[in-house]
Amino acid sequence: MPPNDHQSSPDLCSPRARFAVAGFPVSLPEDRAAFVLRVVGEVPMDDAAAILDLPVWIVRLRTHRACLLVNAYLSYLAARAGIV
Repeated sequence: MPPNDHQSSPDLCSPRARFAVAGFPVSLPEDRAAFVLRVVGEVPMDDAAAILDLPVWIVRLRTHRACLLVNAYLSYLAARAGIV
């Protein structure tokens, strides 16, 4: 695995990153943390697991659960707006 290049990583504290996940209905803070690292920050799975001090399978589970909630929320918003 190549060394982690933090210089090319997105800024997870930027206003854009905070806005991107501020309204998403991720119910558990642990799920939100995994989602932000993996999806918003595009942090590799092994690195996210190390950051969260969790096994990879738990990070994968939490990210998946958060993605399902975000998908359902976006579908709800699209239906409410008459897009779909």
